Amino acid sequence: MRQEKCDRRHFKRMQFPPFDNEEPPLDYGDNILDVDPLEAIQLNLNEEEDSPIFEWFYDHRPLVDTPSVSGEAYRFWSLDLPVMTNLLQCLVSLRQKIVLYGESPDMAIPGGPKSEPLYHDMEAFDKDSNELNDINKVIIRQQIRTEYKVSFPQLYNSLPRSVHDPDLPAFYFDPLVNPISNYAVVARNAPLISHEDEVFGPNGADDYEWELSDDVGLFLSDSPLENDRAANAIALWWAPAPYDTWLGHTRHAQDVRLVKNRYLEHCPPNQVTKLPKAMTKKSLFRQLKSTKFFQTTKLDWVEAGLQVCRQGYNMLDFSIHHKNLNYLHLDYNMNLARKKSHFGNAFYLCSETLRLTKLVVDVHVQFRLGTVNAFQLADALQYTPVHVGALIDMYRPKYKLMCQVRMCKDLKHLMYYRINTGPVGKGPGCGFWVLGWRSDCFPCVILSLFLNNGKHTFYLRTALRLNYLLRLGNLLAHQFEGPNSKGIAKPVTKQRVESHFDLELCAAVTHDILNTMPESIKQNKAKMIIQHLSKAWRWWKANIPWKSLACWSQSKTSSSDTSSPRPIGISSKEAVAIYTATVHWLEARKSTSVPFPPLSYKRGTKLLVLALGKLKEAYSVKSRLNQSQREELALIEQAYNNPHECLSRIKRLSLTQCAFVESDIYFFNTYDKLIPCYDIEPMEKIANAYLDQFLFLKADKRGLLPAWNRPADAEPTRLLVDKWRQGINNLNDIWATSEGESNVLMDNVL
Repeated sequence: MRQEKCDRRHFKRMQFPPFDNEEPPLDYGDNILDVDPLEAIQLNLNEEEDSPIFEWFYDHRPLVDTPSVSGEAYRFWSLDLPVMTNLLQCLVSLRQKIVLYGESPDMAIPGGPKSEPLYHDMEAFDKDSNELNDINKVIIRQQIRTEYKVSFPQLYNSLPRSVHDPDLPAFYFDPLVNPISNYAVVARNAPLISHEDEVFGPNGADDYEWELSDDVGLFLSDSPLENDRAANAIALWWAPAPYDTWLGHTRHAQDVRLVKNRYLEHCPPNQVTKLPKAMTKKSLFRQLKSTKFFQTTKLDWVEAGLQVCRQGYNMLDFSIHHKNLNYLHLDYNMNLARKKSHFGNAFYLCSETLRLTKLVVDVHVQFRLGTVNAFQLADALQYTPVHVGALIDMYRPKYKLMCQVRMCKDLKHLMYYRINTGPVGKGPGCGFWVLGWRSDCFPCVILSLFLNNGKHTFYLRTALRLNYLLRLGNLLAHQFEGPNSKGIAKPVTKQRVESHFDLELCAAVTHDILNTMPESIKQNKAKMIIQHLSKAWRWWKANIPWKSLACWSQSKTSSSDTSSPRPIGISSKEAVAIYTATVHWLEARKSTSVPFPPLSYKRGTKLLVLALGKLKEAYSVKSRLNQSQREELALIEQAYNNPHECLSRIKRLSLTQCAFVESDIYFFNTYDKLIPCYDIEPMEKIANAYLDQFLFLKADKRGLLPAWNRPADAEPTRLLVDKWRQGINNLNDIWATSEGESNVLMDNVL
């Protein structure tokens, strides 16, 4: 594909959509059946060098009649060494050898891609020496070209590693390139004595007691060291999967992870899964085959695709006319004129899926008709998934599909980075479409397209989403059978008649109440009124006098005739117990009186800013403020602007004020409960907030406040447990067990 794009001056991409909106799908027998497709994209295989795979490489089901696969089931494969070697050579031929050689010394060929370095210690190799202080280095004043370093790595590189030469035999040792040194097996200060000198004595010794016979030779010296398959076997040993094995499971082409090292798509095998894999598998084909409505047959996939498009259009058009929405126009590319609130998400999801299917089928129809060649077909198949967000609107009824759309965009940039390099410039012509199609960004029926030697095969994706099929079934049942699909007539009983009468009466009363309510009262008060009326209605039918509890309590409180003592919130006995426990706690902590903050307190400004921030949080969500609240907010803003002046004013008032400032309290009546509201002067509230921050800081430093977590009804249980865990971990030496310590959890009722 890169060679074709480089040879063509201007690569022309086919037009989308391939057919006009008002043009119906073509008939397969009249237009496509008698037309031979153009030549497909194939590798140039040599009949002699690639003889193990030359005859069956582009077959639809290769080796199906041989022992290499498991018959018609086609689930397992087992290939010998020559076949695996040829397949590995086909993989290596897709990448230039000069690029592979450049990856070892961490170099980028001009116009070629860059890769991750194999060794990360190349920069530290020349750290302590350079061309000026190293006498053993040849000083080269002219920069060595990258082509020289790649072509002759042993000559122009200081430390060549992992450099492969295909012309060398399988087992080859070069003592100049890879010398064997004794520094790793001999002590540093020990004298270097060879193994022969240790056995036969030092050099020059004439008193040999034993001599080797001339008939003795090396063990297995007559056996060959290697054969023709040795180098290939070693290459397969270090080859990537699945070339490193001779037996495996067959897989669909769209299920092969081509960018597995760059994108982690599956959970690692060493981690425990939630459910066994066998429990989550659902074979939809097996369920459909067991019914009498489905049969199996073999068709050319283009013919089947045209039938799906035609039947899908008829289904959507019939659904539109069934709702008497005749003014809506649905063209043959599944585009609906008006798309607002006429149908649900299931209808639009099905229409967008059929729209995508129509695009793919039309692309192959254009190829079958000879309008475009194989390279334009591959480019169109690559363009469709990476621009699916612009071609169709599938993300609108199902916005979660934006994750797959973004994944296709990332795969597009990865392909463009690898393909559009060197003489191949930007623009259309990137026909590597497998990555985008296998990203599974289409949630319903996915057409997996394969171009095999001019023959096309139609597959239905086995990973069909059952929930989308259920949604489609619910849509069709609601459209064609109505809301009562079971057809069971419910008898009209007295209870049902009275309940309908109550509902109509409630709706009429609600309408009258809303009409009589003034405009100043919010409309949500009608809900509370209906609740009181429904309660009064139930009491009246039970012959029980009804009275509003809030109104009755207010009437009793306004009169002097109180039937029960007023609750004061806490009894005197409980207050004395709380006060006594506090005194005992302070005595146990050996607390002393907290001195008043001095005039030159260095943390006074920070404490004031924290106090003002807490006061200002109460007004962040309010849209309407009364006069006192506006005055308080103005004082807070003034204190933010002049914190030193506000701080001195607070300290002066706290020292000179002899009497407490009066505070007002009133109750807000919601006709359901009374909410107490306190009215305190703004300056007094700011002073109290500052003193609260100061006392909390001093108490925390002296350890007066214990580390505890107060559970609340509005707080999730998991958050409380997490706070409890953090509090335990923050204690000093909580996990120390050197002297037999242990932690004890005590439960008590306060």
